[in-house]
Amino acid sequence: MSAGEVLKIPTRTIDGIQEEVQMKHQTTRKDFLKISAAACAAPITALGGVESLSAPPEGNAAKLPSSDPLTWGKEPLEAQTSRRATICLNGIWQAMPAVGDSRRPPSAQWGYIRVPGSWQEGENRIPGWVAKGTGRPWEDFRGDAVSCLWYQRPINVPADWGGRAVLLEFKRVSTEARVYVNDQACGDVRWPEGTVDITRAITPGKEATVRL
Repeated sequence: MSAGEVLKIPTRTIDGIQEEVQMKHQTTRKDFLKISAAACAAPITALGGVESLSAPPEGNAAKLPSSDPLTWGKEPLEAQTSRRATICLNGIWQAMPAVGDSRRPPSAQWGYIRVPGSWQEGENRIPGWVAKGTGRPWEDFRGDAVSCLWYQRPINVPADWGGRAVLLEFKRVSTEARVYVNDQACGDVRWPEGTVDITRAITPGKEATVRL
């Protein structure tokens, strides 16, 4: 771990854990978001090979409101030592209800959801949805009736990370997630948290797609 790089996901990536956090720790919505942000708050350290990522093609994803622009590829890099750094992946992800063959997303339009955030609606849940998609998986969509969601987004792996272990760190999942990077299955994470080594699935200096 000491020589590795971590792409942090200090998130509630799979829905349902927000309520448990609030019940156990009496955490308010404001405090909860502050805690998540604090996990990656640090001066920006410029490293080579990092560029802004382009938005997905029109028609393949829902339209984002102008008040919620994508920040993919613009996340701060937190350099902890000369050989260890982290990137926080909180923010807007693409999402789609998981139906049919659970090994791959259905052919439909992707929606957008905040991470951390809930795909269910309710007074005690952190709002997640930014925009919902269209197509068969979205017909009569009700968050409380959906047990699984696909999440995906692109990431930029800094060129400086060559020769190091690159890990995805989940701070909270409910209740499990399977991690794919560039369509390669890399490992599973089970509640409450875990880490997956994605080194073999990425190329430093190039874009990769993370899908859960």
